[in-house]
Amino acid sequence: MNAAALEITLQMVLAVIAGIGAQVLADYLKVPSIVFLLLFGILLGADGMGWLHPNLLGVGLEVIVSLSVALILFEGGLNLQLRDLSRVSVSLRNLVSFGVLITFPPSAPAKLRETHRLGHSEHRDLNAVRHRLTQLDRPP
Repeated sequence: MNAAALEITLQMVLAVIAGIGAQVLADYLKVPSIVFLLLFGILLGADGMGWLHPNLLGVGLEVIVSLSVALILFEGGLNLQLRDLSRVSVSLRNLVSFGVLITFPPSAPAKLRETHRLGHSEHRDLNAVRHRLTQLDRPP
């Protein structure tokens, strides 16, 4: 096994052990687990002891994050009780409507700068996808 593969394996093992430890500690102290997950991430990451280096994963990091988000959303959907939504419908509506109105104005200029910096490549890609989808809808 080469050194890079061993380093990545050790970092993944350390991250899993830290995550399990954070969950157990949070359950024992009866606090939300995100508190210790964030704390352990900061302590073990570059701002703390510098033991974990996610940049070693390269593109694999994006894949892991995407799969993790999908898993979290799937589990959230499974545990969602529709009858409970009626109790929080006003808060949910306010969060969705006012939340967008509050976060959009500050983030829009940053998105425009980033799009301009990248040479509008996202827009070209999106237009290519739209063009391809409209071709699929047409009968032969």
